[in-house]
Amino acid sequence: MTQPAPALAWTTVGPLALLVLGELGCKPAPTAAPPAPEQSAPAAAADSTTPPKLEVCSGELQPAADGLVDDFEDGDNQVAALAGRGGTWWSAKDALGSVFTHPTGSLLPSEGGADSAKAMHVSGKTVTGSNDAWGIEIGANFINARGGLYDASKYAGLRFKAKATGPTQTVRVNLGDVNTHADTGVCTTCWNHFRKDFPLHETWQTYTMRFADLTQRDGWGAPRPANLFASKLVTVSFALDGGKEFDVWIDDIEFLVCAP
Repeated sequence: MTQPAPALAWTTVGPLALLVLGELGCKPAPTAAPPAPEQSAPAAAADSTTPPKLEVCSGELQPAADGLVDDFEDGDNQVAALAGRGGTWWSAKDALGSVFTHPTGSLLPSEGGADSAKAMHVSGKTVTGSNDAWGIEIGANFINARGGLYDASKYAGLRFKAKATGPTQTVRVNLGDVNTHADTGVCTTCWNHFRKDFPLHETWQTYTMRFADLTQRDGWGAPRPANLFASKLVTVSFALDGGKEFDVWIDDIEFLVCAP
């Protein structure tokens, strides 16, 4: 499926962008990328479109010892500096009327986490009506360089905590990799990240996504590899669309490994 190129209005507060949160439908993802630090992107490997087969855990998943992506307790807009990670948070919205605000006045954690002091909190309203009205997104790059590739192959999944009030009750969690993120120079139809949709509740819940279960949306995107390229990740993001008001909290994002 060929996507029209949307007009984007980016809101940035640092080299990292925020994930999009909102009621998710079946529309294509935005066709433009969040801004990033002006550094050279690494050259994509020749076999980038053929990711290794993902390990499938036979049992449960558990937090990795070095798996924390961000618990927001430090109050800044950077992910936890663990296992080679060092990116920052970013935020984006479409140019057709979707709006969102941060209670802190910038893209920084807010008071009131899931059994903790702080969490990421965004609220606002998404619009609908065309593929260009893709909503809002908040996310974090794993590497603080434009198109930087992060090796998460030792992990088997990701989990986070979230809650929402108001009409919006679904969030799409995306993992952008070498095959889907425009900054790597591989994809010709970009932004159809491997993802999963999660229903949200008014109280904090814990959500788990296994890498092996993630899929792209049907009908578009080039290339369309068999699975996520876990050893060449770019970003994690939370997306919202659907033409509804939203008030969403995110906390305690961490990588998981197979339990022994």
